[in-house]
Amino acid sequence: MQGARNTPLSRKHSVAGLLVITGIWYFLYIHSLSAPIIQQWDEARNAVNTQEMLQNGKWLVRYFQGNPETWELKPPLLIWAQCLSTKIWGVTEMGIRFPSALAALGIAFAAFWFLLREGVSAAVALFCAVTSITIPATLHPHGFLFGDHDAMLCFFQTVILVAGYLFLTSGKVHWAWISAMGLLLGWLTKSIAVGFILPGIMTLGILDAEFRKNLFTFKMLIPFALSGLCIVSYYAVREQLQPGYIQLVNMEEWMGRFTSANNANTDVLYYIKGFKGRLQVYGYLGLLSLIWAGYQWRHKSFSRLGLATICFTLPIISLSHSKNFWYDLPLIFPLVICMAHFLDVWFRKIRSGSPKLAFSIVIIGLVFHVKSAYSIVLSHNHQKNPNKKEVLVAYLKNNTFSNKKKYGVYCNAFNTDVSFYLNNLNRNGYSFRIIEPTDGLINVNQIYMAREDFPSWKALRKAPVTAKIAIIGK
Repeated sequence: MQGARNTPLSRKHSVAGLLVITGIWYFLYIHSLSAPIIQQWDEARNAVNTQEMLQNGKWLVRYFQGNPETWELKPPLLIWAQCLSTKIWGVTEMGIRFPSALAALGIAFAAFWFLLREGVSAAVALFCAVTSITIPATLHPHGFLFGDHDAMLCFFQTVILVAGYLFLTSGKVHWAWISAMGLLLGWLTKSIAVGFILPGIMTLGILDAEFRKNLFTFKMLIPFALSGLCIVSYYAVREQLQPGYIQLVNMEEWMGRFTSANNANTDVLYYIKGFKGRLQVYGYLGLLSLIWAGYQWRHKSFSRLGLATICFTLPIISLSHSKNFWYDLPLIFPLVICMAHFLDVWFRKIRSGSPKLAFSIVIIGLVFHVKSAYSIVLSHNHQKNPNKKEVLVAYLKNNTFSNKKKYGVYCNAFNTDVSFYLNNLNRNGYSFRIIEPTDGLINVNQIYMAREDFPSWKALRKAPVTAKIAIIGK
C-alpha cells in the first residue's frame, strides 16, 4: 500500500473527489455560515488587530487600541492573511473568516491527496477528507469556521506531517523543504504550538530503520535550520520594535504554558474527557482506528504517522497548565489518517463481495457527515433569537448617523467584538466609542445600549446624563 500511485481511472476519481470536497466545503463554510457578528473572544481580538494593521501599516507588530499588543502575542501571519482577505471581502465577517475557511479546505485537500497517494480507495479517501473538516470539534467556536488561529495552525501542521513523512519514506529533498516551510509558517501563525506534533514524527523516524537513513541528514537539517533562523530573526526584530516582547512571549506562550501557577489546569485527563462531546460518534470510530493502527504497526502502514503523532501530542497538551478545549484540534488530522487505514480494510472486504453495498455505505456516511455538520453550522445562527450584542450590532450596521455628532455605546460585557464594528463606523467618518457608566461623557451626544444593559447602567451611573440614551431591543 505504501507509496502507491493513481491509475488513470483513479485520477478521474481524484478530480471528482476534489470537486465533491469543494462543494461540501462551500456549502458549510461559505454559503451556510451566517453567524451574525464577530465572536467575542480570540476572533474579535484578531479582527481588531487586523483593522489596526490596515490603518497603521505596521506589519510586524500587532496593535490593539493604538498600542502594541500585550495579550494576543502570537506572530502576525493570520493577521496578514486577514488583511489580504479584507481587500477582497471588505473589513467584514467574511473578510476576517475566509483565511480560516481556506485553511480548512487545504486540510481536506491534503488529506485526500495523501491518502490516495498511500493507496487508500478513492471513496474512503473522500470520506475521510470530508471528515477532517466536519468532525464536530472543527465546527464549534474556536474551530475552523471562525477567524481564530487554529485552522491555519492545523493546516501547516498537516503540511509538516505529510511532507515530513514523504521525506522519511523517499529521501527526496523537496519534501524536507516543504515540511520546514510548514514549520516556519505554522510558527508565524501560532508560535510554539506548531511544534507539539514534532516529537511524534521524529520518534517514528527513529524507530524505523529505513526512516533513520534520512533523519538528521543535511537534506533535512539545512531547510529546518533555515526555518529556525527565520523564526529567531522575527523575534529579534519584534523585540527591537516592541521592547519586552520576548519576555512576555516566554511567560505566556512558551514556558508559561507548563510552569505558570496562575489559573493552572492540572487535569491531565482534560482532553480525553472532552473527546466524547467534541468527537461524538467519530470518537468510537477513532478509538477502534487507533487500536487497529497499533495492531498493524509491524506492517509499516501510513497510519503509524497518525498513531505516533497522537501518542506524543496528546501528552504534551495534557501536561500543559494552559488548557482550552480547542487545543485538541491538531489531533484531528492524525486521527483521520488512522481512520482511513481502518475503514479502507473493511471497505475493500465489503466491495469484494458487494461493490454496490460498499459505495452505498460511503454515500450514506457522507450524507450523515454533511447533515450533522449543517446542524452545527446552523446552531451559530441566532437570527430567530439574537442575543443583546447581535441586536445592538445589527442596529449600528443598518442605520445612518451624523458625522457631526459623537456617539457612545455601552455594553455590559467583553467588548472587543463591539469595538470591531465601532472601528468600521469610525473608518467611515463617524465618531463612536465604548463608554462606561463612570465615564465623564464629555461631548457625547447620543448613547446606545441594549435593553438588557439598561438596569446595570442605572445602577452604576451616579452623575446625571445630558446625552440622549437610545435603548435597543424589545
